Amino acid sequence: SLKCLAGQRIQVIGDSRARQLFRSLENMLDNKKTIIDELNHNNLSRVYQMISSGQNQNNGLKINWQWFPTMSSVRDYGKLYNFFYSSQTSFSNPSEMPSIIIFNSIFLHDSRACDTIEICQIRLKKFKDVIFHYLVPFMINMVREFDTKFVFVAHEDVQREGKSTYNYLRTECNNW
Repeated sequence: SLKCLAGQRIQVIGDSRARQLFRSLENMLDNKKTIIDELNHNNLSRVYQMISSGQNQNNGLKINWQWFPTMSSVRDYGKLYNFFYSSQTSFSNPSEMPSIIIFNSIFLHDSRACDTIEICQIRLKKFKDVIFHYLVPFMINMVREFDTKFVFVAHEDVQREGKSTYNYLRTECNNW
C-alpha cells in the first residue's frame, strides 16, 4: 500500500465520518485488521517515511484530516479557502499542497435532516449555490495550479434524533 502512495500528500476533509475514513486509511497503512477510532474533533496528521531502494531519497506519505462539519454557506467556504491559502498554513508553500483531497458527503448533511421540508429545501439551495459558485471553481483552480486530484466519498446520513429525513429530498440530493 505504501509504495503506490509514496510521496503523496493526502488531505481528508469533513466531519466525524471523514475522520473515520482517515483512521481507516491509517489502520490499513499500518496493516491493522481492526479499525481503531477515538472520538476526536481536532485535526489529525500522520507521516509515513519511506526510503527508495538504491536511493537515499525520502518519499514520505503524509495524510491529514481537517475538521469541516458543513459546507452550506459562503462563510464555510471561506474557512476552507483560508485553510489552503492562508500564509499561516504549510500550504502557503506550493510544494506542500495536497496531491489528493478527499471530501465526504457531510456537505449535504444540513439539507437532509431538518425540522421541515421547507428548511431542507432552503438548505439544499444554499448548498448548491456554494458548490457551484465557490467550491467547484476552487477545485478547478487546485487541479490547474497544483495538479490536485479530488475524491468524493458518499456516506448515508444517520437519522438525527428529533429530525425528519424527507425521502424525496434525499433522492433529489442523490440525483444532483
